[in-house]
Amino acid sequence: MILTDRFTKGFIAGLVGGVASFSWGLFSKYVLHFTDIIFGEFAAILVYGKPAVSLGEHLFAQVALFGFYGLCGVIFAFSIPYISSKNIYIKGCLWGIFVWFFSHAVTVLFRVPELTIMDLSTSISHFIGGLLWGGAMVFTLNYLSSKTGV
Repeated sequence: MILTDRFTKGFIAGLVGGVASFSWGLFSKYVLHFTDIIFGEFAAILVYGKPAVSLGEHLFAQVALFGFYGLCGVIFAFSIPYISSKNIYIKGCLWGIFVWFFSHAVTVLFRVPELTIMDLSTSISHFIGGLLWGGAMVFTLNYLSSKTGV
């Protein structure tokens, strides 16, 4: 794979950020018992209109979520020439928070039953996941850009 274009780098960076966010979600739910729903389950409800019940449904929702993460990474990569790369980590974390907020706002605006009301700990966990996604995405984007120069 040739990594000389913003699209590919942004998509890969978004995927790597997604791994960081997904890992945090699993840790937050199954180790800390801090959240009731991880972002992958959130994605399943958006894809199916209900929680995933089979392994296939869970896997497809994860593929959709990682596609979304990749697309958000592409959007960020293409925005860099317009926002500059100064303080890029702050901008990446803020982009992650924006994606988190937008995702939650859409579920409230469209009154998605299982996602309209969330408790504080779940919202905080998703917020942290957004920060981690943005930071890991920018770190990866910087790394890929330093290796190829775009």
